[in-house]
Parts: sequence; C-alpha cells; structure tokens
Amino acid sequence: MEGEKERMQEQVDVSLKELREKLAEFAREREGGR
Repeated sequence: MEGEKERMQEQVDVSLKELREKLAEFAREREGGR
C-alpha cells in the first residue's frame, strides 16, 4: 500500500512538470507572436 502511494505521487510530480513545461512553451510562443 505504501509503495503504491509513492508511485502515485511520482506520477503527479511528473504530470505537473510536463504541465509547467507546456505552459512555459505556450508563454514563449505568445511573447514571440507579438
């Protein structure tokens, strides 16, 4: 049970990282588009 919780947290961390990278990319594109 304990390992499963850790694995879920790991997945959440990865998802957040990917989201943040996509947001940064999106922001860069918007800045460059002006």
